[in-house]
Amino acid sequence: MTVNVTAMLVMCDETNNLHEFTYNVVCNQYPFGLLFDRTTAIVAGLGLAVAGFAGRYILKQMPALAQKMSEAVKNMPPLDAQALANSKYYKGGFEARMTRREAALILGVSPTAPKSKVREQFRKIILANHPDRGGSPYLASKINEAKDLLEK
Repeated sequence: MTVNVTAMLVMCDETNNLHEFTYNVVCNQYPFGLLFDRTTAIVAGLGLAVAGFAGRYILKQMPALAQKMSEAVKNMPPLDAQALANSKYYKGGFEARMTRREAALILGVSPTAPKSKVREQFRKIILANHPDRGGSPYLASKINEAKDLLEK
């Protein structure tokens, strides 16, 4: 025995347009008897009702959500040159002739750091930027130049 259950859901959106949703649920009889079919139909109907009410709630909340999102976008700090100028990263490119200060900035040590600290930092940075591992040959040469300059 097969039981067909048809549920019709009518929802109204924010512009007062009606939307009709029709769901057909087919319940087959199982060895547990007609009680299981009725329970399945009831559970399916309740599930459809919950889905309908959730959809209606979401449709009603959309204008408020859109307004909150636009306010959040307006309140975001501007991404301009001034915001980027205050970043923690070194501004500008490499100097024509490397100085101790620039070498120390590349390796992330102080200009008066001991050789052991320079070697340790060099190893960490060159492992991450080595050309054999996908790093830039130009950056690897600058890292090597910085190490050589600070080890003198």
